[in-house]
Amino acid sequence: QGNYAILVYHLDDLTWYGINEDMVMPAASIMKVPIMAAVLDQLVLEETYILRNVDKQSGSGSIEFMNEGTDITIKELVTEMGKKSDNTATGVLSQKVGDEAVVKILSDWKMNKTDYDQNTITASDAVKMWQQVYTKPEMWEYLQDSIYEDRITLGLPEGTKFVHKV
Repeated sequence: QGNYAILVYHLDDLTWYGINEDMVMPAASIMKVPIMAAVLDQLVLEETYILRNVDKQSGSGSIEFMNEGTDITIKELVTEMGKKSDNTATGVLSQKVGDEAVVKILSDWKMNKTDYDQNTITASDAVKMWQQVYTKPEMWEYLQDSIYEDRITLGLPEGTKFVHKV
């Protein structure tokens, strides 16, 4: 039950098949990928951030349980956002780069049906996003070997490189 949208796109021959590929859907944690791209474009990964209680967001991740005043690097925040879908890390990083930087990524990637403020996306825009990620192997380390490997990657041949965002 429910509404579903899917788009399968073959990078080699550019063929595709979709169902409801232009239906606007909640983006949820997929929006963390363009945030990550903006962070990697703008911030120094070795820079340290001092966690504040006001930063803490519940939901996914463990940073919310760290003590106020904890030093955490930008790289650690990106890692937690990518591999554990940490909401506190996402909030801190999106604040540091600013909404405009993320919207610029969406525009540069031609994700014209994605609304950052409303946190919505279409399957066709998700494909555009993954096409960009495919060309940016520097992002892959943050999107592989997540705590969610028991889902989509189940049954893939050993050694298969798989990048995703649950």
